[in-house]
Amino acid sequence: MKKQFLVYIVIAITFLMLYANSILLKDYNINLFQYLYYSQDFTDEEKEWIKENSPIIYGADESSPPLRFVDSDTYQFKGVVIDYLNSLSLQLGEEIKFVPYVWSEALQKLENNETDLADLFISKERSEKFIFSIPIYKLKGSLLYPNSGKPIKQLSDLNGKRVTLSKGDYAEDYLRENQVDVKFVYVHNVSEGIEAVYNGKADVLVGDEPVLAYYLDLFQHSNSLLLADFALYEENVVLATSKKNTELIHIVNKGILQVEKGNAVKKIQEKWTGITTPVSSKKGLHRPSFILTVSVTLFFLVISALNTIIRSLKHDVIKRSEELYQSKMDLEYVFESIPEMMLIVDEKYKIIRANNLLLKFINLPIKQLMGKTLYELNEFSFFKPTKGIFDDVLETGNSAEMDLEYLERIYHVACYPMKYSLEEKKNVIISMKDSTFQRLNEQQLLQVNKMAAIGELAAGVAHEIRNPLGIIRSYVYLIKDQNGVNFNDSQYQKAISSIEKSVDRAKKIIDNLLNFSRISNDVDEKIPLKGFLKELLDLEEEKMKKNNIECLIDCPSDLSIVTKKESLKHILMNLIINAIDAMEQGGKLTISCNQTEYFLSIQVHDTGIGISEEVIDSIFNPFFTTKPPNQGTGLGLYITYNEVQKLGGRITVKSTPNLGTTFEIKI
Repeated sequence: MKKQFLVYIVIAITFLMLYANSILLKDYNINLFQYLYYSQDFTDEEKEWIKENSPIIYGADESSPPLRFVDSDTYQFKGVVIDYLNSLSLQLGEEIKFVPYVWSEALQKLENNETDLADLFISKERSEKFIFSIPIYKLKGSLLYPNSGKPIKQLSDLNGKRVTLSKGDYAEDYLRENQVDVKFVYVHNVSEGIEAVYNGKADVLVGDEPVLAYYLDLFQHSNSLLLADFALYEENVVLATSKKNTELIHIVNKGILQVEKGNAVKKIQEKWTGITTPVSSKKGLHRPSFILTVSVTLFFLVISALNTIIRSLKHDVIKRSEELYQSKMDLEYVFESIPEMMLIVDEKYKIIRANNLLLKFINLPIKQLMGKTLYELNEFSFFKPTKGIFDDVLETGNSAEMDLEYLERIYHVACYPMKYSLEEKKNVIISMKDSTFQRLNEQQLLQVNKMAAIGELAAGVAHEIRNPLGIIRSYVYLIKDQNGVNFNDSQYQKAISSIEKSVDRAKKIIDNLLNFSRISNDVDEKIPLKGFLKELLDLEEEKMKKNNIECLIDCPSDLSIVTKKESLKHILMNLIINAIDAMEQGGKLTISCNQTEYFLSIQVHDTGIGISEEVIDSIFNPFFTTKPPNQGTGLGLYITYNEVQKLGGRITVKSTPNLGTTFEIKI
């Protein structure tokens, strides 16, 4: 038995090590042993080495924005890599000095040991000259070519072409290693390479994708060139140094790992790309999934240890009997310990079990319930509305839930099918809990979010009210100024009519705002959709005019829906506000309604900036927002998702960056 337990321990440790290793390879591109070694503090000898060899000199290409470049205004070395190395210098506790060169010169300086570091790709040729750190980032290689030529879709399309690049660029090693038949035309930098391709001196320019994209955007004739839609390569970038500097590499690796563990990389990403990372961004062995895996593994090891001890002390028959009894008691304990009212009923509605919380709630002993029919007992009269979902669970085998109101409280009732492997029983577990406080909190959260939306509407509403007030003031002034002189009856009637229309306009604006801010209720009512949508859009009319946004409602005039009006109002208002915010430079907002045999579909489509693939799966998470600080709570779409669920519907989103976004609600 002890041997078996030791086997479990070995398996568990091996599994955890392999799992940890896979996580570290994914997050840091290092294995577990490297991680443990480089996670240690700098030794006294390493600290002394850093002091004696400070400053560490970093030499690299002077014209590869946004990675690294010399600012034309300040003549300072800037870029993503420079910021990364500044963070690294903080970890080392000493200065890293930045020296810009032409790329080929930077490589030569590094080879001659005149500089200490450069960031580059690993190649066979470079491995003969340098030693490398652990990876610091991934980088794609791409290519530019005239749009008038034949499209280049794969590596073999480069055969026979004149390829221009900076001397010493990794792309040259890559093409040679892959035996691509090209003629190399060397230039000093990417800018010269673009000119060479444009002037016909070369057919293709290869290099780092972000650098090519940056220079192409600045090029006067950018429309005449194409950036390939496939990656020539995607490799890890490392810091390289002379083979003599083995001590430096060990020190740098420790610093790199500390930078990766901190928030520096995220801040650098936000600075240069404007893209923020999700709130939950723990990496490495701090990942919740790894911690949970360790906890679960330890739990099972503890259970295994206990089980081994029991089996070593008890006879097999006694052990099995005790385990069976223990299992039964565990289920009993779980059933009684769940902080909800629990009931087990068979397919004929007869009560099989009830926990103490439920017995206390109805004030009856279990003996008076056993074998009785659930829906015939007076004590369970409030349960009658659940019969529909109970039958659905029996028919479909899927769980179902609903809310009940009883004694001025709200109770959440859930039904779950019990599945038996040996018997063809159809029992159902029913749980009930008091959700009054939760519902009130949800309603308050909804109202808070609604007030935030009203805050956004306030400026537009104020401006809207100024217009009718201005008309009223003008006509009152005319009436007072004329004092009956040269002011005939038709003019008086026109003035009074204009004043009345302006008053009605102001009243309508205020009514719409008050209707939107009203506390939600749970009453279903019939809603004519087209008029309902127009009322909501009227609230945002001024903002849409200001942003030059065209609005279209594609909805049949006779189409209506019976649902909770306040919930639907809040759902659509959130989507409308988000759509308008996505079109700061103008665009078109389209709201389409369509009734099918099974559901009503409402689509809210904008032609705004869209949502990237990296964040689209997170937009319904609470507190997730891509808006600037103080311009979004991150609760709008989270509440929208929950409100749609409460209406028995579902919400989906499709988006293409820079083309637009479509949210669809099906109820």
